[in-house]
Amino acid sequence: MRNVLLDNGSFPLGISFRSKTEYGRCWAFWDRRADDGLTPGDNDPASAGSTNIDTDAFRQVAADFRLPILPGRPRH
Repeated sequence: MRNVLLDNGSFPLGISFRSKTEYGRCWAFWDRRADDGLTPGDNDPASAGSTNIDTDAFRQVAADFRLPILPGRPRH
């Protein structure tokens, strides 16, 4: 998919697809600027922040798949 030429003559920047667990969407993107040997641009994807993985949604998925939730490492 990465090298498919689109109708407008450009290459895709990424894809979005349904999660195989049916709990949302997955995203993948290709760093075309790096492919061309360029430095990151102002509108390149970047992490806007992070969240704790131990959320109600995480616990629901773990329960639905009968997965144990192991204790985490303490942070200092």
